[in-house]
Amino acid sequence: KMDTTIRAEEINAYYESHQSAYNLKNIIVKAVYLKIPLEVANPEIIKHLTMDEDPQKLAQLDEYGIQYAKAYDRFNDKWINSSQVLNQIPEEITDEERFLRRNKFIESSDTDYYYFICIRDFRVQGQAAPVEYVEADIRNILLNERKVKFLRNIEDDIYKEGLASNKFKIYNIQK
Repeated sequence: KMDTTIRAEEINAYYESHQSAYNLKNIIVKAVYLKIPLEVANPEIIKHLTMDEDPQKLAQLDEYGIQYAKAYDRFNDKWINSSQVLNQIPEEITDEERFLRRNKFIESSDTDYYYFICIRDFRVQGQAAPVEYVEADIRNILLNERKVKFLRNIEDDIYKEGLASNKFKIYNIQK
């Protein structure tokens, strides 16, 4: 009987009133990642397809990634920890924040593969987390609050019903 629907307005309102609790502990990114065998890699096509968010180009990028890539992920619509993406390239990165500020396109290769990362957006440690990044946590908090309230109401209803029908007695026990 409990309503489990959480509206976006409720999530945004909770986020706004508790924003200081949602500072990032890690750097997060929205990115496109491809790992393609060197013999079939075409960096110019990849760059062209990842330049903007045109749905037609993104569909072509999906096709290209599925057809040629050994690994392909397009994290455009969700935030992920930057190390999940940056650890995939053979290049060692010592200062992630500085690296991300200076590079929108990251290209690297080894003897077998061409690696390409396009950073769409990023947030650094200490900044407020985007609401999309913490949305699931907020949804769980709101559901738990609703659940506690619902259970308290049931408890109160049972108590009131018992009082009204004289189904129980209250004893004061003194020690």
